[in-house]
Amino acid sequence: MKKLVTLSAVLLTLGFATTSCEAPEGSIADRSAQIEMDRKSFEVSSYEVYDHDTQANTDIVAANDHVYLTFKDSELYMTKENMENGNVHFRYNEFTSNFEGGALQGVYLDEYNYMKIAHFTKSNGKVVMELEGVDADNGHFTTIFVVMEMLNSHPAGAAQISGLPG
Repeated sequence: MKKLVTLSAVLLTLGFATTSCEAPEGSIADRSAQIEMDRKSFEVSSYEVYDHDTQANTDIVAANDHVYLTFKDSELYMTKENMENGNVHFRYNEFTSNFEGGALQGVYLDEYNYMKIAHFTKSNGKVVMELEGVDADNGHFTTIFVVMEMLNSHPAGAAQISGLPG
């Protein structure tokens, strides 16, 4: 019996060692992500923040008229557009994106809060990504689920904050 367990362990180890290390579709190792996302704006249709400890769920898109994410080198800008009293107003958040080896690995929401990419897919200009991490402010495990579609040009507010042409 001892020989059978040892043989099984050896075969299992060999199986793992010879398995392909290629990233499956939809993995975070999408090597073309940085090239295709750099200097592009995306209209966000869902930006849900879920706190696993309190089970609170907030959708930033639902609280705004439009939300855009703009990637520029290692910078990431969130533009929130709202119509107030007949005028368009913009609010901004600046983040730092972490691209390593051409793949988006995560986003620094600020110097203390890093959200790593748990899932990433890109197809026909539509991007779905899930970020996860522990909130440095309250210690709660948090997930951010984002669905966005690439735009042909930068919206006025996104161009203003990023310095990219409209």
